[in-house]
Amino acid sequence: DKTARNDSDLAEVKELFQRLQLGTALNTPEKLNAIESGLRDFLRDLSQHSFFREKVAAQDTRYAHFDTCGKVSFLLLKGIQRRMRFAELEKMFKENTSFSPSSALGRRLKSLFDSMNRIFPTKTSALRNRASIVSFCYLVSQVQETGQLRKLERRFGDFFEKFSSDLRSEV
Repeated sequence: DKTARNDSDLAEVKELFQRLQLGTALNTPEKLNAIESGLRDFLRDLSQHSFFREKVAAQDTRYAHFDTCGKVSFLLLKGIQRRMRFAELEKMFKENTSFSPSSALGRRLKSLFDSMNRIFPTKTSALRNRASIVSFCYLVSQVQETGQLRKLERRFGDFFEKFSSDLRSEV
């Protein structure tokens, strides 16, 4: 795993160098990745969860999965807010510099993505964009808080697949 991580880090450095040469600005998740924070480290690891690797159709370009994890974390910490832009996310990262994976939030996020992995047995086009993934994760987290999720997991996946399909057909 360490060799894979080093190769991944080298690929990131090469991509960043190319983008700097071309004048491409950093996006929000790339800026957040530059903040020294225990939460950042945890979310980077979480963005490699098998849910993202095996079930999510959205590509992980420019830290897209990391961004998804950050936004889900924000919602779990703050609830639905009027704004969830760089400034608010940056503040959350800085407030959690000594974040522990064994904290309540760390355990809740891990459990949430484990549940998401079970809800979707295979890769699905329903999970093709960050906004829908974040929204569904938040919905699942709210049901998870009631203690009723385990018995509903299979039905949740079917519901979301149908809901997404219906949305696509209306657009």
